[in-house]
Amino acid sequence: MKLARGARPCTIWAFAACAVLIALINLFGAITDLELTEDQLVHAIPWVDWNGESTIIAVFTGFTISLIPVVWIVGFASRIACWVLLFFGLLKIPGALFTLLTSVWFADGVFLHLMEPSLILAALVFVFSDSASRWLRQEEASPETFA
Repeated sequence: MKLARGARPCTIWAFAACAVLIALINLFGAITDLELTEDQLVHAIPWVDWNGESTIIAVFTGFTISLIPVVWIVGFASRIACWVLLFFGLLKIPGALFTLLTSVWFADGVFLHLMEPSLILAALVFVFSDSASRWLRQEEASPETFA
């Protein structure tokens, strides 16, 4: 893999901002309630002896892994990463919308539950926009693409 050449269009930077914001929301959500996060990890992966330290390591590992597609797309112009993101984004949106609906029903933290699916959709729109697609193919673009 080699670094992508040329200036990145605004849509690529907007995608990166959305993706990093999603990762930060998930990180801070998991860190602020470590006991709940540890309980979720115990249920998801019961064969690991979870404690506070291993929970923090798992949370930051997830944060780091979620930034890998940003590096692939912004740094290396990987079109495959876009399709992987589309697949996982479409998998995550129904669960996020279900969480949104239940939070509206029980009226707790509606804003954050609305923010994540909105950011996921925005990131997918940005990365599949015309200017981003053109740049990912590494074609020559007109100067107004980057305005």
